[in-house]
Amino acid sequence: MTRTVAVDPPDGLGWMVRIRRSLASLLAKFGTPPCYIIAYGVTLTCFVIVWFRHRTLLYMGRDAQLSLWLHKAYLDWAHSFDVTAMNPMQGMTSMLVAMNPYFNPGAWIFQTELPEMLKLVASFVVYFLEVTLSTVALGVALGFSRPFSFVASLWLAFLLFPPFNFVYGLQGWLATSPTYGHTLTLSNLIIIAFLKIGDTSPGNSGFVGLLARNWLLATCIFLLVILIVLAAPFYNGGLLIGTFLLGGAIFLASTSYRAAFWRLGAGVYVLSCCAALHFFEFFAGARAYSARFSAAEISVLQLLAAGDSSSSLITNARNLLCGWGIFCDRLAAWPGALTGSYWLQVSIILGGIAVALRMPTPLARIGAVFTTLWVVLLLVWIGASLGLIVQPPFAPIYFYLMMYPFWAFFSLYAGVTLIDLIKVRVAPRAPPVRHQWMPAGLCVGALALLPLFHASPSHVLRWHSPSVRIETPLIEILRKEISLRPGQAYRGSVATLLGSAGSPLRKLLLENDQQPLKPFDFEKFFRKLILDTGSTHDLLDLWWQDIPTLSEYGQGRSKALMFYVWNIFNAPTDPKDYNFAFPRVANIDILRALGVRFIITDLELPSNNTRVRRIVPLKDDINLYLYELSGPNLGGFSPRKVSVQISPSELLERIRLGPALLESEAFASSSVAEKLVSAERAQMIFERGAVHVTASSPGTSALLLPVQFSHCFRLEPAQGVRMLRANLIHTLLIFSGELDVRLKWEFSFWRNSDCRRQDADDARALGLS
Repeated sequence: MTRTVAVDPPDGLGWMVRIRRSLASLLAKFGTPPCYIIAYGVTLTCFVIVWFRHRTLLYMGRDAQLSLWLHKAYLDWAHSFDVTAMNPMQGMTSMLVAMNPYFNPGAWIFQTELPEMLKLVASFVVYFLEVTLSTVALGVALGFSRPFSFVASLWLAFLLFPPFNFVYGLQGWLATSPTYGHTLTLSNLIIIAFLKIGDTSPGNSGFVGLLARNWLLATCIFLLVILIVLAAPFYNGGLLIGTFLLGGAIFLASTSYRAAFWRLGAGVYVLSCCAALHFFEFFAGARAYSARFSAAEISVLQLLAAGDSSSSLITNARNLLCGWGIFCDRLAAWPGALTGSYWLQVSIILGGIAVALRMPTPLARIGAVFTTLWVVLLLVWIGASLGLIVQPPFAPIYFYLMMYPFWAFFSLYAGVTLIDLIKVRVAPRAPPVRHQWMPAGLCVGALALLPLFHASPSHVLRWHSPSVRIETPLIEILRKEISLRPGQAYRGSVATLLGSAGSPLRKLLLENDQQPLKPFDFEKFFRKLILDTGSTHDLLDLWWQDIPTLSEYGQGRSKALMFYVWNIFNAPTDPKDYNFAFPRVANIDILRALGVRFIITDLELPSNNTRVRRIVPLKDDINLYLYELSGPNLGGFSPRKVSVQISPSELLERIRLGPALLESEAFASSSVAEKLVSAERAQMIFERGAVHVTASSPGTSALLLPVQFSHCFRLEPAQGVRMLRANLIHTLLIFSGELDVRLKWEFSFWRNSDCRRQDADDARALGLS
């Protein structure tokens, strides 16, 4: 009889054998690993092919472009651990809605020298890997099998990533805000850590060991929360609502009092750490001061009147639910697709019920609790859309975006259960084939979507980077004259005025230019300028060129700025837009006082204090003008009189009587009794995290800065200098002799976290709320 003898490999090759054995052992845990690896590779490859074919689906829309610019602005104007930073590009130095690229692997790609197209696709590949791998780990931690968790992670990619999510009637949250992929990954890790807390299995040590283990897990949860809010505080802060709701569901599904005790303790510990770092004051103050959240909210129950139960009511409710991203009709034109995402919501609920009935505890309890939670949330949102109850104060996306992995688990389990039931009826003796058909089904689905989007592997080889941002003759002048980088002196900003009464563009583009503007009419003006010149000449088209604007877009718009925009730079009949700050009326003297040096408009302005620098002809015999204003406030306005603050209505009346008023008189939080003289040699330099102001005075002077006042500024050194709010918005410095100070921006969890609440208190006291 011949006996086989194992021969050890040569010493130099032993490491290869060990790696091979380790890899084989790891893959064996998944059972039939090749089909799953192939399914993962095929799915990711299909996504990449479609992304190369349809570049416009990556970083889609203004929000996505804003996120890219914010990452760039953060690198320019913020330090690594800043939570917020100054933003000299928008609205008289507004608050930068921070999106920290240092804590987001998907954003690291944009700091490389790769071509733009490769950056876009590579960043989405990073988010794909993050989301799917963390979802596999979450599924296993919940109690699903490894193969099921693996397939569910790929099913999640179909539901979440563009363009396949549109086929199922789902909103493109990752197309417009790709950083949500990183946020979802961190949220998955938080839930995994929370699931591990309270594990009292026999293999664990005694009380001291459990205490140390659970404390470490709770600390990891807190650190993950910090990473989420550091990456994008005002985008991600609200999304933590969904993560905490999932944590509450897991707490309620605890299988023992001991597990519930440990999880309750961990939750209290994490919330206490957040409170110690002033998380709640930070977010509450930022929200209170932002004009973004000033819109009137429904304060009473809106009962459904009998006469409203019509098709229009249902249509409006469906539109609202689709806008919230809950129920939508198909968003992709595919004749064979299921209509809308209604089926998904049904399958989530049925899958949760199936998990509760078929799976062992604690997963069964989690399925039951999550299903109950999801049904309650759906009933609340449906009732709000019909006017039966008050609309929720927070957008529904804050509740459910972090629940997408649970959507994938339960909806997929509903399909698996249905097939099992059919198999029992049709072929009860047939062996289970789930491990084969699930990855095979995903491969077929991924490959079938390629012809739907007219994509082929050749598009990966024939890609080309998107066109560079067009620099028109007007933008070229602005970039040379007023572009601003850290360490440079402020040279003024630009105001783009489109759609004012009597403007040629308004007469051309609106059906009736005598009627008040509608909220999104500005898009028509932008579209016209893009078609004729290639640029909107506003917002991101200027910020990418480091050109400061009076326009603003983001969540940090102050109520003081919006007061000026709504009451001075807009007509009374213009809509109060809470998402944008767009000036439209050419009030020259007030624009000068706010630091505006140039105006872009299709209007012919009077020659007083203005001169034409360039004219760009548009189609339809319309011209686009670039005007330069004489004597703008570049940090050198030095009013000789400082009076006590007056009400907003009184300020408007004084400005109406004398628009040049703010050059000679300031209305501050306290009057100045000293005799004031004009300041000399004033200069304002923007640094990373501070504004450096220098000037001199033969006596006592007031310096009116084109910077929005905030209690978040720290004056260094503060001796002999007073900093006041003036004219509702300006920063006013009172000094004698030589002035050399820095206004350092400090607003974070651990540093000056209450300053925005103080700003909100000022706004209420001034009547701006």
